[in-house]
Amino acid sequence: MTQMPYKEWRTHTEHLVSSRQTQKALQHLATGLSFSKNTEARLYMSDCYRRLGFVRRALQTLKIKNRPPEKMLANEIPEQIMACRHINLLGGSAYALKIIQRIPHEKLGIAEKQIIGNILLSNYEYQKALPLFHIESLKDLSKGTYQNALRAISVGDCLSGLRRCDEAIELCTSITSSNHPLLRFIANTALGEYCIDAGRYSRALRYLKTASEDLPPEDRSPDTAHWRKAMGIALMFNGNAREGKKLLIRSHKDLFDPSYKPEGWLEALYWLGFFEKAKVRKHWLKVLVYPHHSFKWTQLILDQMPIDTLQIVQNEVSPTTSRPNDHSSKILISNFDGVQNFGSLKKEELLALLIRGQDFGVPLFRVFEKLWPDEILAFSAHETRIQNLIFEARAQGHQIQVRKGSLKNISIRRSVLFSPRGINPTDAFLRAFENQTISRRDVETYFKIKRTKAGELLSEIQNSGRVKALPNQRWKFLVKPQSGIQPKDSN
Repeated sequence: MTQMPYKEWRTHTEHLVSSRQTQKALQHLATGLSFSKNTEARLYMSDCYRRLGFVRRALQTLKIKNRPPEKMLANEIPEQIMACRHINLLGGSAYALKIIQRIPHEKLGIAEKQIIGNILLSNYEYQKALPLFHIESLKDLSKGTYQNALRAISVGDCLSGLRRCDEAIELCTSITSSNHPLLRFIANTALGEYCIDAGRYSRALRYLKTASEDLPPEDRSPDTAHWRKAMGIALMFNGNAREGKKLLIRSHKDLFDPSYKPEGWLEALYWLGFFEKAKVRKHWLKVLVYPHHSFKWTQLILDQMPIDTLQIVQNEVSPTTSRPNDHSSKILISNFDGVQNFGSLKKEELLALLIRGQDFGVPLFRVFEKLWPDEILAFSAHETRIQNLIFEARAQGHQIQVRKGSLKNISIRRSVLFSPRGINPTDAFLRAFENQTISRRDVETYFKIKRTKAGELLSEIQNSGRVKALPNQRWKFLVKPQSGIQPKDSN
């Protein structure tokens, strides 16, 4: 069969990709392998795979040379930048930022600068990202092409992140009159997010309700998930906590993918923490311990957690002991099995990382950058090393699950528990559910134990007088205030 000309092939590809005909688009992309020898065609194919949601395949399409900056050829730079985009989406944010730093910016065109700007923006580097969007006049950015409108929204995101919310709103307001429904939806969602950043929750709700008029039905794209997250926050601060919580839970579910950059769904967990009444908020603890990168909500959590209830030193977790090292973490991680003797140092680091990943799992590229932070483009070597470490860990009884570009240790038979210094896991559980109703199912889920064991533990807790049985409700208890608990000596 004769190969169609590249221009015709690309036009048909664009139609299939933009209309979300995924299977047909994948089949058609496969017919263009002969074009992949050309750098421009290879870049286009890679971006198509990304737009279809196949980011690992998008990265594999590129030919990346690991040259030092001074030996980098001009035609290699666009491919390195495209690789940065994919690596960042796959959770390798630190790698992506390091690659950006070594690329000579004087050789970059407008398109390459915008890609770098969006990578920086996704990692909360607002000040660095802003000048890369080729701003001649902020007033003109929101006019003209679809791409210019998206660029205006990126600029607005930067301005809002820098707490220049009024400028962001002024810049992007005119986009809401666009004839393109998806663009109107994205713009109104962005304006709602800017108002949330500024604490103007009523106004945010108005923008987000307007956005819902263009909401694609049954859509599960990241754009819709971010709308649900913003709408959930706006509803929460406008007195409709019940509906707000539902939307945040749905947003977290839609954003969660263990193989992708985790900061989006971690942010949803942060906001869900506001619905917890206990002093020790489990959602916030999960966010703090998870191996994230430059997570902008971390300091907000640390500022809001009462220091007398929980003292935390971020990112210093020792998984090989039942209590923190004196010189490091004040997070107590306990009740996991078979981690007392990890063996090799890298295997120890891997298993520690997977403990911090909890039940979520950790993206493979996040594992790479945590274990080998300075080897930014040695992905083939990393794959081999990880397989060796997994083999070594499995030989010691660890059940390491490799799934969808992520790793998870499923041999940890209980949840990783995060407790205040000197407080045992049962005390931590009761403080987390203080003044709330608990059931046997809550105990099963929290401690990851069987029904019988959960009943035995609940009976012990009841006998201690720290919960009150609810009348006519079997295995339902009200947790009494725990403020009088004296922490046990941790020595």
